[in-house]
Amino acid sequence: PAAAVAATVLTQWPFEEMVKLLLSLARRHALLKEEVDDRLRSAAEKCFTSEQFQLLGPNDLAGMVLATLGHGWSRLHEVAGQELLRRLPHFPAKELLMVSPVLFQKHAAQLIGAWPKVLAGGAPKDPKAADGLLPDQLVQLARLVGDQSESEAPDAKQKLMEDLCERLLPKVTELSANGRAQLSQLCKTEGANATHLAKLQKSLVAMAGIQAESGAASSR
Repeated sequence: PAAAVAATVLTQWPFEEMVKLLLSLARRHALLKEEVDDRLRSAAEKCFTSEQFQLLGPNDLAGMVLATLGHGWSRLHEVAGQELLRRLPHFPAKELLMVSPVLFQKHAAQLIGAWPKVLAGGAPKDPKAADGLLPDQLVQLARLVGDQSESEAPDAKQKLMEDLCERLLPKVTELSANGRAQLSQLCKTEGANATHLAKLQKSLVAMAGIQAESGAASSR
């Protein structure tokens, strides 16, 4: 019932609220009746023209990429995705990471080429995320890049992985336990970036040793 009502009044809402609603409904898309979903799509298409997508802020645009994917609205999803890609590399790292698992599926080469410039843009307001991403998020991105086929811009992929390894090396101590576990798994990867990953693995081992000594000392 709530989704049906939303489809009726969607065009009257501020765009930011529309995006939040569509994202929320996309998470339970399987429960929506086809008729209701069609009405939502029709209302969304009236609101989100190509021109309107150009006016959306980064967070709302990334949200629409995810929402339209969740609803299976291929035309709107394509428009949202193309607008985001058009803005590269001038797009915030945090919001780009949100949609990278989706965009890597069809636009891997373009993303791999853009990410170094996105990271170089950084987020100067947050000293913990000087390159726009927190240490755990850098690991997440590195794993995404590592999962891409070697046929997708191999030289650019290697340079991006080298860049990510260099950014991560001084931040190993800032990783969460899960981040360290994810990085450790990534470091087991063979290939062109083995040397850079080996440095990270060595840092992880050293950190684990320090933590073990500290734990032993505190238990005495």
